[in-house]
Amino acid sequence: MDFKNKTFHFIFYTVMIQVTLMVVNPVFGAQQITNNDAIAIIEKGMNDDYVEIIPIGKIVIGSNIMTQQDPKNHVYNSKFRNILLGYNKIGIVLVDEIKDMSMSSALGEKKYNVNITDKGKNNALGTNGQGDYLFRWANVKISKIVKNSEFKPAFDYYPAGKIDRSADYRLVLGIYDLKYTDTQNEIHAALGLKVPKSKALKFKALLQYDPFKEKYKYVQKDWGNLDKDDWVTNTIK
Repeated sequence: MDFKNKTFHFIFYTVMIQVTLMVVNPVFGAQQITNNDAIAIIEKGMNDDYVEIIPIGKIVIGSNIMTQQDPKNHVYNSKFRNILLGYNKIGIVLVDEIKDMSMSSALGEKKYNVNITDKGKNNALGTNGQGDYLFRWANVKISKIVKNSEFKPAFDYYPAGKIDRSADYRLVLGIYDLKYTDTQNEIHAALGLKVPKSKALKFKALLQYDPFKEKYKYVQKDWGNLDKDDWVTNTIK
């Protein structure tokens, strides 16, 4: 075989190998994901974000919003008090204040005993395994994906263990419809608040690829109003 033929065969086989690799794995680096698959993963993750855990039994609510929350031990900041009393107002739970003469109580800490009602059991999604009840306060439906691309997180920004430096990530942007549940609407009405309307919002979601399960998983999201350039939350860096 002369030199020209050898050169031709070398180039031909080199091109064929590259084409084969592109067919088997079209993107070198981050694994791709279709928009439909991304929607399924993100919708589940976002719907889980809109689930509230209502503790049952003795709970402690701090005097201000700076109280370090510890849901496993039923310790919450003052913001949670309004949430709890809303569920009490519509008969989902019964809340009784526990009076004591401790120094923490004198400084504004409140203790309550919380019991689930039959209405609460019927409206709950279930329990979290610790006897606390789960309630959905909104439903998410993604209507459009506008971007689905490889993403390199600012790893030092995230808490230790939150994300894996060696993993592949994708950033997905889109639009979703947020619809509040009947339970949430009932709470707003009972508290004399304006019943929230369904609305379209924008989101950006971070997905992480698991090479062992060969699929992406939902990490977290940010959301914002469609008519605003900025985001209400800004946790993805």
